[in-house]
Amino acid sequence: MSSPDDKLPLQLTAIQTGNGWGYEVYVDNKLYIKQENIPGVSGFQYFKTKEDALKIGNLIVEKMKHGKKFPAVSLEELKTAGIAMK
Repeated sequence: MSSPDDKLPLQLTAIQTGNGWGYEVYVDNKLYIKQENIPGVSGFQYFKTKEDALKIGNLIVEKMKHGKKFPAVSLEELKTAGIAMK
């Protein structure tokens, strides 16, 4: 089992898109995930606020810290977080 010191550093950044907000996750200062729309929903829906983008970005980062290389977000998790969707 690895210790927290063995893990690569993770960084989350909110990004403004043409239609709203998204987020980027960096692993060891390298872009790993660029999410410009709300994941887990059909169509291209964008986060309405920077705060919403960061809420879900933080959820993704937490999942990565617990060993998920390619974390997903469910519709239920989006609803629980209070993310505004169509």
